[in-house]
Amino acid sequence: MRQGLRFAIGGGLGLFLCWLLFRNTDWSAVGEAIGDMHIGWFIASQLYAWASHIVRVQRWSYVVRAVHPASFRSLFSSTAIGFLVNSALVARVGEFVRAHVLARLERTSTSSCLSMVALDRASDLIGLLAVFLVALVSFPLDRSVEVAAGVLGNTEPLVLQSDLVRVAVIGTGAVVAVLCAILVFLYVRQQLVLRMMDATIGRVSKRFSGALGRIFQNFAEGMHVFRNPGDLLKSLFWTLALWLLNMLSLAALMSAFDMEYPWYAPWVLLALIAVGISIPVAPGMIGQYHAGVIAGLLLAVPSIPAPDAQAFAIVTHVASLIPVAALGFYALSLEKLSFLDLVRRQDRSG
Repeated sequence: MRQGLRFAIGGGLGLFLCWLLFRNTDWSAVGEAIGDMHIGWFIASQLYAWASHIVRVQRWSYVVRAVHPASFRSLFSSTAIGFLVNSALVARVGEFVRAHVLARLERTSTSSCLSMVALDRASDLIGLLAVFLVALVSFPLDRSVEVAAGVLGNTEPLVLQSDLVRVAVIGTGAVVAVLCAILVFLYVRQQLVLRMMDATIGRVSKRFSGALGRIFQNFAEGMHVFRNPGDLLKSLFWTLALWLLNMLSLAALMSAFDMEYPWYAPWVLLALIAVGISIPVAPGMIGQYHAGVIAGLLLAVPSIPAPDAQAFAIVTHVASLIPVAALGFYALSLEKLSFLDLVRRQDRSG
């Protein structure tokens, strides 16, 4: 019942976002843009996307095997099934399903698997920060951003002046730099960071400082799960490889639509998509994913016609779901598990 209510609310919000993004759409022009897509580049994009899922499993193996000897099959199946559930439902239920499936396949505790899932997601934060750094460093600060008419339902072009763009980029860059510094210090000087946080944020709100401190502390303790710095570096390598493959998949799709874009455009697009789906509200990220894509295009390729931007958002979302659905249902069949049984189990326990 709880999951059904979340699905209904999230679905409604997702549909509302889609309405905002696609109202007054020239669907014949959107269909024409999709029909003109180069299938070769689309296939290349899929190859990168499928490879990224295997790399994700390889990355997670360094976390799990530092605590419990797990087979690649168990890691693959639990990850694929978890991502399938995440793509269909809301509130990151797939993360709990991922931990449950791994615990079931490896005969270990679900609580320990949940901590390993959390650390895997924390590793994604490092990759996301790297993507943001590339996007921020490369984005030109001296140009205004013009939003073409029709992209956001606007009848006239909208212009974001360069001063506003500069403030936004520099401000975001400062936040990313601070987060990177905190992550480094958390690994080498955990107690110092927690004391500084209590001395600064704690003066404003002890409750917020305590909650934030617990998150950072869990992250720091999780990083020490690695047996040695070599294992940590390997995990970081596969993290960067994962995000690089995601970027290459987007770049191939942009080429499939014959876009003329600057080299940093896929990085900006990837960063905005990650922001768009960071809070899991709508099932399948409907609306959220499209908003991230269109926002990224507005910044990196602002002259793109509205139908092309909307067509690209639709195709990119579908392309991202193809490997998730295929690998997820294959893993369910391989392990003889039921999607509905797994969801019901989490609904009862959550």
